Amino acid sequence: MIKQKLYNFLVLPQYKIWRHILLILTFSLLAFRRIFFIYHDSEEALGYNIYIICIITAAIYLLAVYTNLFYLIPHLLLKKNYKLYLVGLFFTVLLPLVYQLWQEYIVRTIMDLPHKVVSYFSPLTIVANSSSFITMLICIVGTSIPLLFKTRMEENLRMSNMEQENIKTELERLKKQISPAFLSNILRKCSILVKTDPEKASDMLMRLGELLRYQ
Repeated sequence: MIKQKLYNFLVLPQYKIWRHILLILTFSLLAFRRIFFIYHDSEEALGYNIYIICIITAAIYLLAVYTNLFYLIPHLLLKKNYKLYLVGLFFTVLLPLVYQLWQEYIVRTIMDLPHKVVSYFSPLTIVANSSSFITMLICIVGTSIPLLFKTRMEENLRMSNMEQENIKTELERLKKQISPAFLSNILRKCSILVKTDPEKASDMLMRLGELLRYQ
């Protein structure tokens, strides 16, 4: 019951708007949590500006998410261009974090706030933010799962429909072949073979019965 509801929520079109709302709320909370952690020593000095920073950061996060969903996956991953997809995904995750470092540097400089690191773009700082990169990567990849699952289900449905169409085509071809003239010839030949070769006549009738049952 729960699995079916979850499947419906992730796949069915009528839940599309709710999926996007959940996605926006999730990454907005992630952005707010990250910004309040970065500026925990300067919340009073920033005042309401911290919420503006949170909104901008959330917009950057969502831009990365939707870039993956609406460009990287349809144009690269689903077309099996895996190398370009991985490169695109890497930069899609990296750029919001680079923006975040640049934003922190600008905000602390303009607001005359103390800088927590000597250089925001040094290799040491980038390595220190590797956990944020991994977290962001997991979140973005996680948002791809419903889309990939839906695409796979649609592909399976399409293949199933194609198989059914092929079966219908084959049945129509058999129906055209089994005409009254065809049946008449078979029965006439069987009536002759009954006297000369009963076993062969019986075999022909059995095959004809199998063919009619299959049809």
